[in-house]
Amino acid sequence: MLLAQDRVADAAKTLELAIDLLGDRGSPSAEALASLTPSETRVARMAGSGMKNREIADELRVSIKAVEYHLANTFRKLGIRSRIDLVGMFSWAAPMLSLALGY
Repeated sequence: MLLAQDRVADAAKTLELAIDLLGDRGSPSAEALASLTPSETRVARMAGSGMKNREIADELRVSIKAVEYHLANTFRKLGIRSRIDLVGMFSWAAPMLSLALGY
């Protein structure tokens, strides 16, 4: 929503807060989260909310391979090994990330 309203500075502040909170939890690092591309963040957020790869692909109108590619990059960048780790991370961070990304 913030980005949609051209409030980039507000969105950046909100995202920075989310990154700081993630860094305080010890995993993943703030740098790791900041290294995610917008597409990786979007796919990870959707997967973290419990959506299946096919559902994500359908919603974003991309191939399942694209979803798998973004998730693999996300896992590598965040230093996590499973979708369970992703679900745990994004279940508490999703509200802040949603604000920052405008969802």
